[in-house]
Amino acid sequence: MPTRLIMSHQPWGRDFHRLGAYRAEYGYHGVEWAMEGMRLPIAHARLQRMLAQMRAVAPHASYHAPYSDIEIAHRDPAIGQASLDALKRYVDAIAPMGAHHLNCHVGSFGLGPDERSWDRMVDNVREIAAYGEARGLIVTIENLQEGLSSEPDLFCRLVTETSIRVTFDIGHANGSDWVCSGRGTAAEFIRRLGGCIVAAHVYEIEAGDAHHAPRDLSRIGAALRELSRVGCDWWVLELPRLDLLEATRNVVDRFVAEQEGPQRLLGHGRVG
Repeated sequence: MPTRLIMSHQPWGRDFHRLGAYRAEYGYHGVEWAMEGMRLPIAHARLQRMLAQMRAVAPHASYHAPYSDIEIAHRDPAIGQASLDALKRYVDAIAPMGAHHLNCHVGSFGLGPDERSWDRMVDNVREIAAYGEARGLIVTIENLQEGLSSEPDLFCRLVTETSIRVTFDIGHANGSDWVCSGRGTAAEFIRRLGGCIVAAHVYEIEAGDAHHAPRDLSRIGAALRELSRVGCDWWVLELPRLDLLEATRNVVDRFVAEQEGPQRLLGHGRVG
């Protein structure tokens, strides 16, 4: 299946008009909305207006749920339940949009062993996945840079026990201790997850809480080839600034052209 390149909305923030124009001009298939900075309004009319603006920017979209104050793996049952309820509200709002998926974090910011509960995490991940499926929305979790979801053994166990789908984050994998200590590579992590992966976050590495663009394919090429092999075709260029987005796009365009032929080179520069 041809690769679909998706841009994060972050370089344009809430400037829906300029974001939509840029997406169309540069040939992106869709947009991923980072809801950490765009919370859903409570007022119904305001919520519908915001969703309509998003739909006008891109008919094809994925959504990244907020995570700084939502944690379904937390040991405290009140926090876990409140977090689960919050994610369900995102599912309810996003499912009618025909979204590709809703992505969630589990164990964010290296949530410590004394703060998390494996059993509660499994139960809540299983529940949010089923809640989304019942409404026609795929819910995913992603591997993180640190904590339990950065370790392939634990992350793959969680995926197996819950039947959740995965957004694979190349930059998180490359910045993790598992990769940095030489125990494995992002491509090997992807191989273990296989067909569970339905989307990817494509950039070189997360370091110092920042996403860094690749200069070439040396650190992401093997992972991109593995994503193609396992059938993941939804590639989100998850960069917060326009210069980083365009640098990453240049590298990814070269990869796509080499792997899929020049006809699949999606708008290197302006699409005309």
